[in-house]
Amino acid sequence: EFIKRLENNYCTDLNRYRFDKSQCAQCPFNTNCYSLFPDEKKNGKCLNMNCLTERNRQFLVESCKNIIIEHPDIDICKSTYNSGYEEVYADLSEQGFTVDETSIRSFPDTPKTPVREEFEDDTEYETAKDEYYTEMADFHSNMDNIEQMFSEGKAKRIVTFRDNAPAIGYVYLTANSETTGKAEETAIPVEKLEKQDRRNKEIAVENIVDDTRKYIRETDIPQSDFTEFEDKLLYFVMLEDLKNEHFTLFLENPPNKWHLTEDDRIAIINNLTEEQKTLIRRDFLVKHLSDAFGVSKKSYLMLEFARLHFPETLAETECRYNEIYTKRHERITERLTTLKNEVQEVA
Repeated sequence: EFIKRLENNYCTDLNRYRFDKSQCAQCPFNTNCYSLFPDEKKNGKCLNMNCLTERNRQFLVESCKNIIIEHPDIDICKSTYNSGYEEVYADLSEQGFTVDETSIRSFPDTPKTPVREEFEDDTEYETAKDEYYTEMADFHSNMDNIEQMFSEGKAKRIVTFRDNAPAIGYVYLTANSETTGKAEETAIPVEKLEKQDRRNKEIAVENIVDDTRKYIRETDIPQSDFTEFEDKLLYFVMLEDLKNEHFTLFLENPPNKWHLTEDDRIAIINNLTEEQKTLIRRDFLVKHLSDAFGVSKKSYLMLEFARLHFPETLAETECRYNEIYTKRHERITERLTTLKNEVQEVA
């Protein structure tokens, strides 16, 4: 009883999975391997969830890819609601397949044919057969309606995942899609493959960028002279902190009065004057010094920067607050003197 409860709570029935389980037969994590009376008709239960999850993921990904290769007009879709299989969808996306999120419809289930041995008498069996014929008529009617929607461009087949296996379903198409008719159906595989190829290229570039970013962060740059290109890069970065009111000093008609795009900044750094460079550097300093707070080295440097460019304003500010401090200091000094005298008298 204890072993049964342990298996039910901490194991997963391998019969629920569709991948090839031949390697699982002798696996030490298979409960059949240590059971005194293993059920030969069952595959046992798995104690290694990491391995089970990974093998199932690989099976689902490869099975789905085979379906797409055989039927390139079928899209991969996941349910708008909680669909599960997120790692599988993510893996397919990383491999360049487009995964759409939408409301998925399932094909009707084929009615089960009644078997005589499952009924007590002929009357029950005949009744079940009548119900079966009615259900089959409804089934074929529903399938005909779905096929009609396919032919009219109102719906299309998709592949998703259900019960640890790829499952073919269908989705309704938008009104715009319906008007394109069969001509679009012919173009869908071509467009899809072209889109997939573009995405594959994007993934390659993204991976190159990610790996390179990690490398330059973790690796010391070889000692060499600072190049003209690096100088431009520096201004490209500092332009992020350019004050909005200075945009027009670099662009005649800035497309966005609140933000410089990367294209804007690239255009600017390729044609900078010395005066503009100075303005960029100073806006950068202002942005990063003006967040100084309290008594700190950064605050001191910010004050010296202000003294360099706004000596009169800083002098007035210092005078105003130092005057307040002087008055407070005098009052505290008077109180301290009084307290000290009282202590001496008591002593």
